[in-house]
Amino acid sequence: MTSAHLAATTLVNKHIQFLKLHGSSLKADTTVNVDVDVIGIAGYKNNLVVTYDPPGVRIISKDGTLIHKLDNTTAEREVFNNPRWIVTTSNGSIYVTDWGTDEITRLDCSLTILQTFSGSMVKSPCGIINLNRDQLLVCNH
Repeated sequence: MTSAHLAATTLVNKHIQFLKLHGSSLKADTTVNVDVDVIGIAGYKNNLVVTYDPPGVRIISKDGTLIHKLDNTTAEREVFNNPRWIVTTSNGSIYVTDWGTDEITRLDCSLTILQTFSGSMVKSPCGIINLNRDQLLVCNH
């Protein structure tokens, strides 16, 4: 994103919408077409990290070009069932909630799985934010 872009959001029909600040108003700017139904979105090192259906995670450029991908066809096992919310951290970690498996998966910038969290504290995770380098706040359904 250029410095003028403030945010990106997912739209139906396989689109990502960039938003800009014009004066005191937030206005739609460019739209990027992607080939999957994007669910969650986060910024990462001047790129975007998205969760999508069929289940997976991608790092894409601002124009929609694929950089890295992790899904059930590229991994040695079924990684995701229903990935939804995603957050990135300043130390380079990417965290993805999976509502279908009651897990949170920690990935690196190549989408290599580093760690998986599960258990009674992670049931139907429906939101995640980064509090600081080593802490996340996870909302459960």
